[in-house]
Amino acid sequence: MAAKIEVELKGAIARPVDEVRSQFFDIEHHAKQGVHPDLKFTILKKEPNLIEFRQEVKLLGMRHDDQYLCKKLEDGSLYQEVIAGTNKGLTIQFWFESLAEQACVVRAKFVAPTPGLMRFLAPLLKIAIRKTAEKAFLEDKKDLESGNYHRLASGGRRL
Repeated sequence: MAAKIEVELKGAIARPVDEVRSQFFDIEHHAKQGVHPDLKFTILKKEPNLIEFRQEVKLLGMRHDDQYLCKKLEDGSLYQEVIAGTNKGLTIQFWFESLAEQACVVRAKFVAPTPGLMRFLAPLLKIAIRKTAEKAFLEDKKDLESGNYHRLASGGRRL
């Protein structure tokens, strides 16, 4: 059995929990609005509770090209798994908890396999995952707290 890296993050966003959950699942919004400027998204398949997409990024001078499967789970969390590509086997789960009418907490858990010699790089990979995840969270927080997502969603799209 391969070793694994686990990274957990937690942060607050001053928007209603349902809006935050919706924005995290709305990869199409992320692609069209450039929520994460360093990432390129391509939607491959979209269903009400499932989206399959391709994500491309250059990290540490290396191109990462991954195919993700993202599912809405019955408990309201989101589950993502890299099913093909550079980071195959990486999983991410997001949980959303309401703090107040206009605020919520997002928790995320990243689990990355470190097969073979990759286990020796685990400490560096863990730092890279944490930094990348923190940056992405701040970009989502900015998009949400600016009201950008709410304005666009109110313009005819369902949250």
